[in-house]
Amino acid sequence: MECRICNQRISFVKGSHPGRKRKSTRAVHESELTEALAQANGEVVTPHPGVQRKLRQELEGKHRREQQVLGETQEAAAPSDSADQSEGAERYSKATA
Repeated sequence: MECRICNQRISFVKGSHPGRKRKSTRAVHESELTEALAQANGEVVTPHPGVQRKLRQELEGKHRREQQVLGETQEAAAPSDSADQSEGAERYSKATA
């Protein structure tokens, strides 16, 4: 199964994940698989297709929230950059005049 946001393969890890009391299954990207296995002291499993869908949707929702946060921080940084550029342009025009 692949993530519809970033097109990475998804695996399912069952174990004691940090912040949870019981053993649970989480969807993780292949690039994060070894880290998730070590943290959860778990194993790779193949859950029921309905459960796979639910876990994939949770992972994709996490992607969207991260992208919104990144987009907001980039938008906040962009106006200050353009303000600096306009100040530099004003100084240049005054110096050349």
